[in-house]
Amino acid sequence: EIKALENASADRQVREANEMRQRQEAELKKTEEASAQEIRDKLRLRDSMNKEERENWKRENERQRIGVKGVLDDALDSVKRLVNPKRARQQEAERERQRKEMEDRQKQERAAYLDQLKQIRALEIENLKERHALQLHDHETRAREDLDRHVRELETARRLVAEAEEREKERERQRARDGPEPPSRAR
Repeated sequence: EIKALENASADRQVREANEMRQRQEAELKKTEEASAQEIRDKLRLRDSMNKEERENWKRENERQRIGVKGVLDDALDSVKRLVNPKRARQQEAERERQRKEMEDRQKQERAAYLDQLKQIRALEIENLKERHALQLHDHETRAREDLDRHVRELETARRLVAEAEEREKERERQRARDGPEPPSRAR
């Protein structure tokens, strides 16, 4: 009887553990997919902000050549280049250096941001896996505790049945020695 109880408990524990593993695998897959999508979304936002920064820089550092003002600005730049070509080249080189510096900084910041996002993702996945392992361990522990409790209850029940049977046998032996019990008085 105890062996049957142990076998049934083991079968149930294996079935429940397999179901738990399947749920955990689905949760892990869903978490990994959500995390990957979150990284893509954050990088898209970052790229959008970088593009906006480059466009703002371009607007600030390159004159708009529209209309009469644009024609006058072009003429003024041409005169400056003719009067002091070295200074014009230096200014253009400085603007190009600033632009390149901004783009390099953006690339470095994006790479560092991506590394940070990947580290966070890896940590979240690791924590999830540890939580899953703990859940399985807790399930196994509860299953063992339940089995031990059921075995104790079965043994207690057997002992109580044996004690009740022994008391009944003792009463029968007592009756056999003493004879039948006297009739109870009527009221």
